[in-house]
Amino acid sequence: MPKVKRYTKVKPFLKTSAAIAYRLKMIDMSVQELTERTNIKCSTMYQRLNNPERFRLEELSMIARVLGVTITELVNGKIEE
Repeated sequence: MPKVKRYTKVKPFLKTSAAIAYRLKMIDMSVQELTERTNIKCSTMYQRLNNPERFRLEELSMIARVLGVTITELVNGKIEE
């Protein structure tokens, strides 16, 4: 029987989705409201949150601006309170 390869590392892009979700919770904003403020379609936003490696720089820039953080904080997954 072949050995199953286990993934021990977290994909670095997942930190971006987690950082966005964390900041949304901190400022009590929904994903729907974020999509309205950034002019990113709701379906696109959910696709990006599920596959954060597909975020475009412009999208991250708009999201960071609305959330009041830097792009670096979003990408690194480290958001200061």
